[in-house]
Amino acid sequence: MQSSLARNPDIESAIASAIAHVGGRQADLARHLGCAQQTVSKLLNGELPVSAEHAVAIDKATRGEVPKQRLRPDLFGPAPLYAPAPFCELQSLGAPAPEKARAS
Repeated sequence: MQSSLARNPDIESAIASAIAHVGGRQADLARHLGCAQQTVSKLLNGELPVSAEHAVAIDKATRGEVPKQRLRPDLFGPAPLYAPAPFCELQSLGAPAPEKARAS
């Protein structure tokens, strides 16, 4: 059966990136999403739209490497143009260390 969804190469690329980020197999991403591997295959092939829940779960599973905005800009707005650098990278550039929380 042919899907009536229009293929979106950016979404398909984002799903492929998410798969790579969480272990390299569709089953790995499915485990993070709480769905069957076949569902991930359908997302990857553009046969199933990415739900809001899946977009949020992918964002979380990839620690923001595949942002929910990239998967569902209609719901979450445009994807960020840049990702903030991890603190360790900022520190190597000379950023001051944050103060430790004081125990009360």
